[in-house]
Amino acid sequence: MAEHQLRLIPTARFEHYKLIAGHFSVLSQSGFCRSRYSLTLLREPIGRIFSLYNFWRSVPEQNPWTSKAKELSFAGFVEFFMDSPVIVHNPYTHHFAAIGRDCPSYPVDANALLAAAKHNLAAFDFVGIFEEFDLSTRLLCHELGWSPPATIPHENRSRLDVGFGEIDRQTTEILQDRNRLDLEMYEFAVQLFNARKAGAGADESTFHRGFEERRFIPFPIPYQTGRRATIHSVSASWIPDESSRTLEIAVSFQVNLQTAKLAWGVQITDAAGNIVWGTNTTNEGLTLNYKMDRECRGAYLVQCELPQGTYFVTVSLAEARRLGFHEHWIDNATSFTVAPSHIARPGYGSGIRLKKFSSVVIGV
Repeated sequence: MAEHQLRLIPTARFEHYKLIAGHFSVLSQSGFCRSRYSLTLLREPIGRIFSLYNFWRSVPEQNPWTSKAKELSFAGFVEFFMDSPVIVHNPYTHHFAAIGRDCPSYPVDANALLAAAKHNLAAFDFVGIFEEFDLSTRLLCHELGWSPPATIPHENRSRLDVGFGEIDRQTTEILQDRNRLDLEMYEFAVQLFNARKAGAGADESTFHRGFEERRFIPFPIPYQTGRRATIHSVSASWIPDESSRTLEIAVSFQVNLQTAKLAWGVQITDAAGNIVWGTNTTNEGLTLNYKMDRECRGAYLVQCELPQGTYFVTVSLAEARRLGFHEHWIDNATSFTVAPSHIARPGYGSGIRLKKFSSVVIGV
């Protein structure tokens, strides 16, 4: 199950599932795995980035990130995303430290961040190593009382346009500099794995811990966050009146420091936490206009065909090349109600469709 399907869904919804697997944050996982056996797998950090690049080049999906992988050499890809905590800049540490979305940069105290990441990694019941995948699989099966597979298939193998050993010196130096914390995280993961391997013959109760030992702890976001852009207000109103099916979702914001290409994202959820629509200006190929230290406004005009009920709007400001950091993120910043007078018409496809976008700098 994908991250966006998990983040706002009530925990009780998952109680009857025997297995939950996917790529999602520690924050999301902490909502449903407190009494579950949890496991994760780590790969050598620089090899993971190289593999991600090759995978994105081979997939048919087109988005701003796969497009960059297909457009750029590996060196160019690393340079473009060198400040992204999801792609190049210590992504393991960022992930396992459980940093919230409303965080524009890494905190100053790298040691505290690394300690938080190590704590959460050690809270997993099982930590496997990609480079020891066969042994990781067999150790896991032994611990859970499963029969190990006779052979382990190798799926989703990426096409290699350039060999790992052909990475130039400058790119290697950038990767090592941007992954200092992750390289230490990986060594810690190997230590956990080796301890598991050494105790493989022990009683299985050795590796089952209490709640406090398995608890994931979010890294506290500093009060002084150093935002380069700040959201001032958010609104969702029917145009021209309450009987309309045209909804305007607007945001006012201010940019305080130079930003290469700011993007505005919107997500709409229903009262049960289900995501009904979402987009951002980068994915839509739209330009969000702004000037430093000036009040700015952006607006999505959408055709809204939804069932009756209350809906909530989450907004964010971010920069595509810094994927994983957000200048400002506000969950449920505003809401709107679909009343009987403008519920989805019979026979009309339910959902939201973007009709128009506008972006202006106020007072210019």
